[in-house]
Amino acid sequence: MFRLTIKEYVVLLMTALTWGACAKSKPNFPTSGNLVTSQQIVSSSARIVNLDGYTDIAVNGQPLTDMLFQQTFGEVIYPSPTPFFPTTGKMGQTYKIPQQFFNAQHTAEVELLQGINTGTLDTLYKKFQVTDDYAQPNDYYDVPYRKNIPPSLATLQITSDSVFVIPRPISPAADPTHFLIRILNLSSGPDAANLVGGMRLAYANGAHVATGAADTLTIPGNYSGYIELPYGTYQFKVLTAQNAQVPSAQQDVVSTSAGLSLTEATGTMSGSPLTYAPIITYQPGGVYTIVVNTNNDFQVPYGNGGLPSASNSFWVIPDITPGANVTYAHLQVANAVPGSDISITVDGQPLGGSVAFPGAGAYQVYVSGTHQVQVTDKGGQIMAQKTLTLNGGDNITAWVYPGPGGADSILPVQNNLSGSWYSPTTGGDGSSAATSQYHTYYPFWIRFLNLCPDLPLVTFTQANGQLFPDNIGYGSSALAAQNLAPGGLPDTYLQYVASFYTMPAQIQVYQSQPLVLPGDWLSDIPALTPSDFVNSTAASYPYGLPTSTGEPGVYTVALVGTGAAAQMIIVKHNQ
Repeated sequence: MFRLTIKEYVVLLMTALTWGACAKSKPNFPTSGNLVTSQQIVSSSARIVNLDGYTDIAVNGQPLTDMLFQQTFGEVIYPSPTPFFPTTGKMGQTYKIPQQFFNAQHTAEVELLQGINTGTLDTLYKKFQVTDDYAQPNDYYDVPYRKNIPPSLATLQITSDSVFVIPRPISPAADPTHFLIRILNLSSGPDAANLVGGMRLAYANGAHVATGAADTLTIPGNYSGYIELPYGTYQFKVLTAQNAQVPSAQQDVVSTSAGLSLTEATGTMSGSPLTYAPIITYQPGGVYTIVVNTNNDFQVPYGNGGLPSASNSFWVIPDITPGANVTYAHLQVANAVPGSDISITVDGQPLGGSVAFPGAGAYQVYVSGTHQVQVTDKGGQIMAQKTLTLNGGDNITAWVYPGPGGADSILPVQNNLSGSWYSPTTGGDGSSAATSQYHTYYPFWIRFLNLCPDLPLVTFTQANGQLFPDNIGYGSSALAAQNLAPGGLPDTYLQYVASFYTMPAQIQVYQSQPLVLPGDWLSDIPALTPSDFVNSTAASYPYGLPTSTGEPGVYTVALVGTGAAAQMIIVKHNQ
């Protein structure tokens, strides 16, 4: 980690804070066997946000973690649980100081430590004061902070390895279906990719999150106001003034719930202009801060590998974490009926405006429960109707398509925007379900649908009719693309075809049979390429659009239309 052995003082937002910067020392703390136990631990309003890799913490001289440091030489010492950290015995990314440590003035002394792998018990060490104030809770962001920010952007005394006091809200959005989000810019330079200066939030397509007068750059040492948005699944990006994308520091791309990391990605994807930014579901009632700061875990290309480098990058920090969403669901309509403009009502109320063929409308939020869905043409004639049951957290697309019998039908499809999947065929002997539960923040997922009434079975393939393979590690099933009947879903627990950091070079469609794969190539239907999966403007990719890879996300590719007019359409479900 990047640290200096000096003492520093930083003033931020009229809040004075005194601490000793990281110094090499041997603090005299008891080990975990001497920890004072606590029967009831009540959290205060003072939260530590640990973005500098500290592993241990003491408050008013009492260790809360086990204070055992792993050594490079000699015996390896493994962490032991403590009453304050009962799972790992070590500090994680965030921690609220227990109320019991605050004095009559509502202050406490915090010490952060990290062992140095030198074969000794030397540590990196920092001490500062925190305040418990429920009228205005504060976060204490501990971040690496580098020198040489241009004077025009320096709004506070520049230091290295610093603590910043940032107010944290106490109330969620007024609309219970919304969440709040802001950007906190603690970036500093120099930076390997020149990702410095003012920054702003953008959606996956590059459109700015803030609009109007609020759409300004947040300069280093400052934070924006909270923006209220409808809950949902977003890939937020951080852009510099030059529209360069700042990578995320949340590195695990595919991992199991048992903690096994299968693949990792940080920074710009090798060989493409993609920059890693996680796709996350932001829950109703949640409050979030996207913080940008120097991260030392990046690499720059060198020879056949890379050299360690520091880069500004961002984390998503929950400020208020709501409970599980058991109340609200998302519903949209997609039109696969050739030559029609359709409208949809839910319980007699319109779901957005009319939707032309082929296309999909915007999402709308509904309370969980049973709802009556009715589809009409532009003349008001009823085309189809259905009773849908929505559960909390559902994301449903109601596909309206011509059924094989001639009548129009509604096919409700559950979109998996969680990034999670379960694979019962992996994980060893099955004794632990955790090893069979997977998650990714960076999906390249495609669901395939056949909505053509005159094609009894179709199979979607890669270039030259090559079948999609099974790839359980990325949540991909070959069966999800094979022998799909009109309005049918594949008989497989994995409903998506997934790729690793790229969309397929081509997607073709074949008329297949139960024992004949892929079948006859439908050459009149244009193939899809990665460029068809790019929804952003060129301005949001100053180094070139990712036309060779496409953009990450959760997509549906549906075959719609009839005869020679059949075509594949793409619906992207995250923002």
